[in-house]
Amino acid sequence: MNYLLIIAVIIVVLLTILLFKLIKNIVKALIYTLLIFIIISGVFSYFLIKDMRDFSKGMSENTAIFLLKENDVIVTGFTISKLNVSTAKALNNIDKYNSYYKDMEYNKILGNHYKLFIVDIKAYPESQEFDLNYVKKVFKGEQNIVNLIEEAENIPNNPAKSFMLLVINNMRKDPLYLIKESKKSNLLIYPESFMFKVLQYTIKEK
Repeated sequence: MNYLLIIAVIIVVLLTILLFKLIKNIVKALIYTLLIFIIISGVFSYFLIKDMRDFSKGMSENTAIFLLKENDVIVTGFTISKLNVSTAKALNNIDKYNSYYKDMEYNKILGNHYKLFIVDIKAYPESQEFDLNYVKKVFKGEQNIVNLIEEAENIPNNPAKSFMLLVINNMRKDPLYLIKESKKSNLLIYPESFMFKVLQYTIKEK
């Protein structure tokens, strides 16, 4: 009887030791997993924040080019320097940009500009403020758009100005406008940075 008790105690002790080691290993694994997660999150956050700062600085210090397309045809476009509306200039020779666009030669369209944004006309759906037919008439130069932005009052009315007013007005209303339109495939950004790729999957549409 004593032998059975001794054996039972030994078994209990061994099981306790094994269970302790198992729990210890599980805790170790969880700690290592948590550390790896923290490191990866830190690196991820660093590159995201850095890219956001670079983008903000790049847009505020350089010139960007915006093109409007309808049914895969470039309709109009403009350049804007340092996000200053008064520097906006209408693009000429749209046929050249159409040729580059069809061949997907975005680097040639970009040229020495900081970023290229190609906006689909579907980014401006029918609403109380704009209906699609009105927008098309504006972009074709058949009708002028009312000034939405004070700084643009002295810029000659033309399709490029109307496009610029819509873009800038939407950006001022919603800082995430470009990202949201990119997520909806209404906007092509070139070159697309890490920030845009990440935020497309994290930003929720209303």
